[in-house]
Amino acid sequence: HLADPLGTLMQLRQVLAPEGVLLVNGAYIHFEHPKHDLEDQNTMDLFGLFCQQLAEHGLQCSVDGGPVQWIATSEDDGEYQGGYDISLRWQGNGESWREVEEAVMKICRFSGKVLDKVW
Repeated sequence: HLADPLGTLMQLRQVLAPEGVLLVNGAYIHFEHPKHDLEDQNTMDLFGLFCQQLAEHGLQCSVDGGPVQWIATSEDDGEYQGGYDISLRWQGNGESWREVEEAVMKICRFSGKVLDKVW
């Protein structure tokens, strides 16, 4: 698991050739909205919004699955099942690294929070 998946994604995008393609499977980036009026939006909704806003910069994402759920197999036992399967495709479209970085920084920033556990 990466401590800074967005930072890693951006560094990989930085070394992408102007017309190259970056493919990422199993990606997950946790998002929270800073405004209280959007508290009901979950991280996957915000992840989708992130992908939409960067689509003009060549980012495509595919999200399948659903939230991880605890499934009881007996009265005292169970297991986690489900989860999201996320794939990203970032096509270079001739933009400079700085143009892409500016676009990302307009829509999100690192909060400094560290998640306790990610499966």
